[in-house]
Amino acid sequence: MEGPARGLLSSTSDAAFALRPSLGCRSDRHVWAGQIDANEGEVVVAEALFVYGTLMDPEVQRRVIGRVVPLIPDTLAGYRKGEIVLGKNTYPIAVRDPDREIAGAVMLLTPSEVRRTDRYEGKAYERGRVVLTSGTEAWVYRSPETDGGD
Repeated sequence: MEGPARGLLSSTSDAAFALRPSLGCRSDRHVWAGQIDANEGEVVVAEALFVYGTLMDPEVQRRVIGRVVPLIPDTLAGYRKGEIVLGKNTYPIAVRDPDREIAGAVMLLTPSEVRRTDRYEGKAYERGRVVLTSGTEAWVYRSPETDGGD
């Protein structure tokens, strides 16, 4: 690989990443750029996904995404961690609550990896855009009855 991103890359088993805020981002929001899809050999813009439950678990990441993803701590204000029962199991779900916040983390994924997490979360969750306390704009899986944010 050539160019300025060369020195920013480190390898994982499936992909290499240049995790840095883009210099050309609009407003104060971070736009993450320069993710390399090792399977395709192309530079793609990383999708930021805020996670706060099972997707923080490295074993779940490996099973769902196909690799362990580095996590960047962050917080989602205006939501609380509720519960949803699916089958015999109970899972966390983000529910709008203006007086609360959820501690979690951002993971940077390729568009195809986001589609894998969509399948994992299923129809019980809605994927919507939010702005985290760091200013990062990210996707989050939340309660479908949650309004706004997009």
